[in-house]
This record gives sequence, structure tokens and C-alpha cells, in this order.
Amino acid sequence: MSGLSDGFHTVVAYAKDQNGEVYARERTFVVDTTVPEISVFSLPNKKYDKCDLALNFTVNESVWNIKYSLDGKKNVTVEGNTTLFDLFYGVHNVTVYESDYVGNIGASETIFFTIVEPQPEPESLPATMVMASMASVVFVGAGLLLYFKKRK
Repeated sequence: MSGLSDGFHTVVAYAKDQNGEVYARERTFVVDTTVPEISVFSLPNKKYDKCDLALNFTVNESVWNIKYSLDGKKNVTVEGNTTLFDLFYGVHNVTVYESDYVGNIGASETIFFTIVEPQPEPESLPATMVMASMASVVFVGAGLLLYFKKRK
């Protein structure tokens, strides 16, 4: 049975016993030669200032096994979309692998991204200091205005 196309197929086998009775057995099976396609859409190649990142992806068919490899290390099995936790500062890469029910294995493209240290927020002056400074300027300005008005 070579040359079968992908999809469901049925085969019927007939047998005749010693008494001449004919028996039939029917079996249905699937031919699947298509490799699963995976698209990672949550980690564009860019810089991130946080150490926990979502790993979201889609597949084009039902699969029974999903794994990812971070920085070329041992594959980690996941049920679906997941989060990469506690990433250290620096450059990383991730590839997602999937196996369908007949053993075809697909792989996403390898995604490269960088974790950078967050930049501290510029220090802002407390509101009370700003208000006190403004009040001082107004008070001194009013005093000078009165002083020069009296001298005239």
C-alpha cells in the first residue's frame, strides 16, 4: 500500500474459512506526512527590561508533544503557551518543537532576544519641596516689590 495520500483510509480484508463462510475485517487508518508548523509570536527580536517573558506560539495541527529549548539547553516539555522565568541579563535564544500523533516533528524559527537591566527612573523632586521653593520665590518677590515701591 505505497503511494497513499495524506488523510484517512480504510482497508477491508476478506477471508474464507474451511466451511466456505466469508469473513470481512475493516480497519481505518490515517496517513500523515505533514510536519507541524509552529509560529512564535510573543518574543520579537528585541531588548526587554524584565526577566520573566511570555512564550506564546500557534500550531497548524493537533500535536501530542510540545517542547522548547532555551539557549540550546535540554528541551523542556510544556502543555502550551508558557512563561520563561528568571532570565539572566544578556542574549538568549529559544526554539519550540512539536510532535504530531504519528511522530512528525516540527520546529519554529530560533528567536533571539536580549534581557537588559532596567534603567532607574529619574529622581523627581517631592511636591512639598517644589511648593516650598515656589512659595519662597513668591515671598521674596513680593518683599522686593514692596521695598522698591516704598523707596520711590
